[in-house]
Amino acid sequence: MSTESSAELSANRTILSDFPEPPSATAIARHLRAVDLQVEVVATTGSTNADLMARARDRAFGSPVLRVAGTQTGGRGRLGRRWIDGGASLLFSLGLPWRKDPASTPEVTLACGVAAAEALHAQDIRVGLKWPNDLLLDGRKLAGILCEMAEDPAGGRSLVIGMGVNLILPAGLRDAIDQPVAELAEHIPPEQLLSERAQWLARFADAMLAAARKFECAGKDPS
Repeated sequence: MSTESSAELSANRTILSDFPEPPSATAIARHLRAVDLQVEVVATTGSTNADLMARARDRAFGSPVLRVAGTQTGGRGRLGRRWIDGGASLLFSLGLPWRKDPASTPEVTLACGVAAAEALHAQDIRVGLKWPNDLLLDGRKLAGILCEMAEDPAGGRSLVIGMGVNLILPAGLRDAIDQPVAELAEHIPPEQLLSERAQWLARFADAMLAAARKFECAGKDPS
């Protein structure tokens, strides 16, 4: 998931058809440690974050949901900036019930960023964090995280954690982006990346769900 420049990117979207459909919900669930995480997969959507936020505003989540998309047509970054995915990317959002104050959003974003970075470090891919929501590989943007909170009419709160990770970026797309970008294909053969997308999705989802839950419990009375 990469920030769009003013250059026209529509031609690059044809490259998306060269990649297979996203892994199935069953394939992703097979690799998850979180047994209570419901998995949804769609070929395309406007934004997985927007999908889950709309649901959470209607009724707060009772249990966590992972929504995965093959492509997004209306992805967003911080401050409402438009984001676009090109080539092969991991695009997903987690929705979960939440009890913390909405003011904690920047802190939980950082906690999820640390967890995602640690998941990459465990695979011998060294990345850094750029406050508040970017993962950098050799100083170039590899992934972004967007955390949002929603409240339903009854006052129930939900947290939605969205993430986009560049797997394989076509050269034409790289040239059109107005910042240095990175891809996991720099460290892992593209064919292997495409075959292991379910594992990667599960790694990130498990790591960030655990981090969010730990953050939510921090400071609570153990009784």
